[in-house]
Amino acid sequence: MPAVRPDFASAESSPHFALDRGVVVRRRANPPGQVMPPHAHPFATLTLVMGGGFSDEYESGTAEGAPLSVAFKPSGHPHATSVRGHGMRSLVIEIGPAIERRLRACGALLHGCGVSTDPLIITRMVRVALTTLDSPGPQGEHAVDQALAALTQRARGPMPAQPKGAAARALKLLELEHAESTGTGSIAAELGLHPTSVTRMFRRSLGCGVMEHLRRLRVRAAAERLANSALPLALVACEAGFADQAHMTRCFRRETGVTPGLYRRLAGGQIPVTVA
Repeated sequence: MPAVRPDFASAESSPHFALDRGVVVRRRANPPGQVMPPHAHPFATLTLVMGGGFSDEYESGTAEGAPLSVAFKPSGHPHATSVRGHGMRSLVIEIGPAIERRLRACGALLHGCGVSTDPLIITRMVRVALTTLDSPGPQGEHAVDQALAALTQRARGPMPAQPKGAAARALKLLELEHAESTGTGSIAAELGLHPTSVTRMFRRSLGCGVMEHLRRLRVRAAAERLANSALPLALVACEAGFADQAHMTRCFRRETGVTPGLYRRLAGGQIPVTVA
C-alpha cells in the first residue's frame, strides 16, 4: 500500500455533536465515485451506512459496506476507500482514545477493521441517528452508550463463519433475486436441494432462516432507495420486493426501529414532490 496520509477529510459533513466522554457524532455525504487514497483516522470510528456503499482496502484484505451495515475502524489503521453507487450517506461516531482502549479489551473484532450487519447493532445506530437529528442531549448520549454496548456484546461472541459452497451460492441467489424470490422453495429448486436442507444450511451459516434473511435484504434495498431517491414509498416497496407499502413499513420498523419515512429523513434523502 502506498504512503499513508494522516487523515482524508474530503466528505461533506454536517455540524457535529460533541458528546461527553470523548465521543463525536457526525453525518457525512460522500459523492459518487469518490476515491480516497491510503489514509488513517486519528480516532476510532463506528459508521452506519444509510445509503450507498463503500469498498475499503487494507494490507490484510478488503471490506465492503452497504446500506444498513456498520463499519468499525480503529484509530491509525491505514486503508484506502472507494465510494460506490450513488454516493454514500452515513452516520459516524468518532470514539476517543480512552473508550477505544476499553473496546479493544473486549474482543478480537475490535482490534481490526470490520463490517457488521448484526440487527442489534443496526437498530442501536439508527437510534443514535434519531436522537441526534436536531440536538444531542441526554437521549443522544444514552443512544451512543447503547450502540457501543451492542458492539461490545457482539465482539465477545464467536466470529461468524464465512459461508461456503452451497450456502454461499444460496446467499448470492437471494442477493440477486430478493425482489422476486419466494423464499425457501425457489432457492431449493435452483440449488437442487430439499427445502429442509436449505433451511438448516441458512440457520447454520447465518443464525436465521431463509425468509428472515430475505426480509433483511429487502429492507436494505428499500433503505438504499429511501436515502438516494425521491421515489414514493409505495414504489420503493414494490421495487424492493414487498407486497405493498404497509408490508414494507412493518418489516422496516422491525429491522431498524423506525418507519421508512422517518429513515428517509434521518438519511437526508429526497422527499417526494406531490403534484395536486
